[in-house]
Amino acid sequence: MQQALLAGILVALLCSYLGVYIVLKRIVFVGVALSEISAAGVALALFLGFSPLLGAMAFMMAGIGLLTVQWSPRRVPNDSFIGIVYVLASALAILLVAKSHEGETHMLQLMQGLKPAWWDLLLFFTIGLAIAFAIRAVGVLLATTLLIVPAVTALLVTNRLKHAMLLAVVAGVLPIAVDLHFSIVWDLPASALIVALSFLLLLPALAYRRLSS
Repeated sequence: MQQALLAGILVALLCSYLGVYIVLKRIVFVGVALSEISAAGVALALFLGFSPLLGAMAFMMAGIGLLTVQWSPRRVPNDSFIGIVYVLASALAILLVAKSHEGETHMLQLMQGLKPAWWDLLLFFTIGLAIAFAIRAVGVLLATTLLIVPAVTALLVTNRLKHAMLLAVVAGVLPIAVDLHFSIVWDLPASALIVALSFLLLLPALAYRRLSS
């Protein structure tokens, strides 16, 4: 319980902080795509029998390379290519898990439990690295949630970046601390319960923004 709490809080601190940048730069789909790419790397590592973390990091690096290339922005929006990478990574993860009985068990546990272009590359690298470690610690569902929901909650309440970062961290850590206890008491999956509370924290922020606009 103590290890789970510590890991969850550390991931929440990192992902919630980075999530503010993800939302502000309008690259939420990039964060989701990198999560799925890292999951595919985990699946490949389990299939081949080496460290899941190494697999996640290797695929994450390849994914960053794919997502930072401007393939054909004039004819097709870059979001379309991000979507293609996302679904391809999802399919690859499913196929690899299907061929590995041991991988299926581990993956189910993981799913639950100085030009502008260079700055974007650095941001994507930081996000990807955080995601790789976050998925290894808490799984895809929770890592993706912590990258998006706390940041959106904070940015709905305040327009100041410093305040948004602080509120995002609070909105990320609070569900971890509360729901780990209730997941044991109520015998419910911790990740799903944390996601549900994160959404409940988002609702008052939505109402506040609606009333103040």
